[in-house]
Amino acid sequence: MKGAVSMFRTTIVKHKCPMRSRVVVALLLCFLILGFGSIPNARATTVNYYAVVVGISDYDDSTGVEDLSYADDDANDWHSFLTDTIPFDAIRVLGDDTSYYQSYHALATESNIAASLNWLVGVADSDDQIAVIFSGHGGQIGDTTETFFVTWEESYLYDSEIASILATAVARRIFLFLDFCHSGGFLDDLEDMDNSVNVFATSACHYNGVSFEDHDLENGVWTYHYILEWNGLIRSYGCNVAQ
Repeated sequence: MKGAVSMFRTTIVKHKCPMRSRVVVALLLCFLILGFGSIPNARATTVNYYAVVVGISDYDDSTGVEDLSYADDDANDWHSFLTDTIPFDAIRVLGDDTSYYQSYHALATESNIAASLNWLVGVADSDDQIAVIFSGHGGQIGDTTETFFVTWEESYLYDSEIASILATAVARRIFLFLDFCHSGGFLDDLEDMDNSVNVFATSACHYNGVSFEDHDLENGVWTYHYILEWNGLIRSYGCNVAQ
């Protein structure tokens, strides 16, 4: 084991029911594309697209954190999608200490992730669009909406910490994709940001929920269906993130 804001506040638990997931994801993506993009070849030369992608499968052995199987695949698939389909101008991929990644910026430690997020909000101006992708383990403090993403060395990046960084972004669009357990707890913090009108976020589950990997799909279930539907809509309607 290891939804939307604009604020389109929907969170979905990743049960293994592909058809239902695909229908819901299609609705979310229609909303996202209408708000986040335009038709092909409409991209203004002054608009830049930047992303930070974090996917951790193999955690530091000294921590005792159970490894995942496909969070690194999620990172690779998001990098390919953002590079080949949209395309984004610059993407930082952070992951574990394996050599499986197609592109690799740094180890996904707390300090490196925070540094990359600060780079992201600093490099993008008010015409630009940014994306933040997380796949890995997540956790929760008690029975509350205070949740966190587990970094490679088993440090915790809390929802409030992520929001405090992204709150400084001046980018015209801020997209977050959260594929980890309890990720729905991030949404209220994002909603409280002064720039929340620019935020489009989707989480794999409720703040009390869990997300899943699937050995047949070789991905996180949420990641697989989200990218699948987005690619399908682009093929069908000729839309992309190009505004």
